[in-house]
Amino acid sequence: MLALHVTRVILTVSVWLCSKVLKLLNCAKSAHQCKRLDNISGYKELTQLRLISVTPAGRRRYLKILTNYLLRNRHVIDEHHWWVNTRNPGDLAYLHQLVDRYPGFFKLVVKPIDASAQIGAQIWSYLSDCVEEDAVYIRLDDDICYIADDAIQNMLDYRLANENPFLVLGSIVNNAVCSYYYQKAGLIPESWGKLSEDCQDPLGWESSTFANKIHTRFLHDIARGYEGKWKRCPNQFSGIQRFSVNAISWLGKDLKQVEELHRKGIDEENLITNILPQRFDRPNEICTDALFGHYAFFTQRRYLEMVAPQILDQYLRISEKGGNGSIPQPTLTNHASLAMLRGIGRAKWVARGGIHMAKGISKSILKGRPKEAMKSIALSGKNKSAEELRVKSAEEKNQEISKAA
Repeated sequence: MLALHVTRVILTVSVWLCSKVLKLLNCAKSAHQCKRLDNISGYKELTQLRLISVTPAGRRRYLKILTNYLLRNRHVIDEHHWWVNTRNPGDLAYLHQLVDRYPGFFKLVVKPIDASAQIGAQIWSYLSDCVEEDAVYIRLDDDICYIADDAIQNMLDYRLANENPFLVLGSIVNNAVCSYYYQKAGLIPESWGKLSEDCQDPLGWESSTFANKIHTRFLHDIARGYEGKWKRCPNQFSGIQRFSVNAISWLGKDLKQVEELHRKGIDEENLITNILPQRFDRPNEICTDALFGHYAFFTQRRYLEMVAPQILDQYLRISEKGGNGSIPQPTLTNHASLAMLRGIGRAKWVARGGIHMAKGISKSILKGRPKEAMKSIALSGKNKSAEELRVKSAEEKNQEISKAA
């Protein structure tokens, strides 16, 4: 009996000691976090800021997906602004329907559309107004097709806890710079091609077949519940190089001090990702816990929509379902429709490539350049996409890049 009593006492004391140790560890952890946050100038004021998300809008086929995620994050986002950047009647009607249905959340911001202006300059006219000192802003492209359940909250937390970066950038699937780091982490095989840390990398930004592959792999991981491995990828991002602004965050008070605020014709992406971080000595940072999916750059879009319509359909079903895990299966009717669209799209794509190849060969022969004609024939034998068959001059390519969405 004595031995049993002693054993009980020892167990009781052990449990008590363990609970005290755990409590001390938790206190130490909390103290460390508080110390880190208290070292940030004005952190208490920052925590009172409103979160305003914004989107250059927009194409209805993409907005249907993004809207599902925005509505799901109303507990974090105070209001969402649609920067009206379309003249399409169907797209405009959809935006007005959203505002009518959710008047306290969605707002339309309308400015004259200058058809002669480059896309960056048009967007700058909206961005330059986002300077409210009591606001944190998150900008999302209209073709953001996936937002992890904790992405918005994590980006906001990172923004508040890290005041120095001029921009906080998301970890974005199908973003050339992020793809470079995904490849370094082993998520993208080098057999697809080797990526560079260039936001207009020929593979990560321009290749439509690469976009198809990365979306297919990412969707496969989402279906198995493995999307978390796309988070927290190590990076050595300099923070002062151009970055495709598919998902970014800034403080209104920071943008307010920019001297170009009221100038027209500004290339907004180059200004905010490259010039300003260097001017203010505040390099941008990637929040690797804020995971987003970006559908396509203009260089990739036509191929994906024609040849792989199932990708956007899967993202739509994920956005409607909510949460992580398995992707809801399409109905038999939807499945048959997608199969038909995919077949028609592939046939059109092959025909388009053939026509383009024939034009290229004819043009080369007429100009007395048989080597270029032979090159086009050789490339076509390797099943290159139509974009990859183009033989562009440096001037033509620069003109297309300057118009990139």
